[in-house]
Amino acid sequence: MNRMEVEVIRQKLLDLDRILDENTPDSEAYMEADEARDALLFHDMTLREFYFIGQHMQRPITVDDEAKLIVAAHDNRLADEADIPASAKAALLIKRARHEKGMSQTELAGQVGLTQSQVAKIENVNIGIDVDVLQKILTVLGQSFVINAGRPAV
Repeated sequence: MNRMEVEVIRQKLLDLDRILDENTPDSEAYMEADEARDALLFHDMTLREFYFIGQHMQRPITVDDEAKLIVAAHDNRLADEADIPASAKAALLIKRARHEKGMSQTELAGQVGLTQSQVAKIENVNIGIDVDVLQKILTVLGQSFVINAGRPAV
């Protein structure tokens, strides 16, 4: 990830947060800053993805995290850069790749021998996923997934 790009985004977020802190919610400056912040954060990442990451992090999301996620989403590396457990990273990767291919959960399920319900549960991290099943899903989606065992578990 380009550290300089992350720092530029981080500074933009901090500037917008300062405007939000210094103005009342009904002011034009606040509304413009709020809209600009949302546009920056959700340009390449959905609100659901952001919420999903927040649910699976073991701590609150910081401005630094937001900047990294913005750059990662733009580079289509959101699953790689999100500081979440491997099962949640896999789920995020599967869901993003499935959407990019324009596939429904039912279509994916049919190609890998699962039910739509099982795919939904995998994407929501409601059930564990067998490595062989993960491999089948990622093959259909044309993706790969690396588990970095050198990093401490989240």
